[in-house]
Amino acid sequence: MYVRNVFRALGYMHCKTSRSCNRELDAAGVDLVESGRYLVQCKAVERSMDMHKLLDKMPKTKGTTPLVIHKKNRKGITVTMSLADFLLLATALERQSACPLCATELE
Repeated sequence: MYVRNVFRALGYMHCKTSRSCNRELDAAGVDLVESGRYLVQCKAVERSMDMHKLLDKMPKTKGTTPLVIHKKNRKGITVTMSLADFLLLATALERQSACPLCATELE
């Protein structure tokens, strides 16, 4: 629910769990739908996981970005994505006039 609410705060107002509306995506490991280009799988486990296996299980649809969002007690929340998707995202951010992750203007 927390991650769904984060996506709603980012403007994906209709974001909801796949369990409630799309069994096919739920079975493919996608936990959130109506989340824009992002295919989101949420994990809240203490043991280590094979992130490659989780990402590989998710649908390969052109124009989408699979993400695994993992919460671990006393460690915070991390996001895992492929390097190719990260580079696309980083390049798009670099083209903006200001980096949202820092206080400095990009040249």
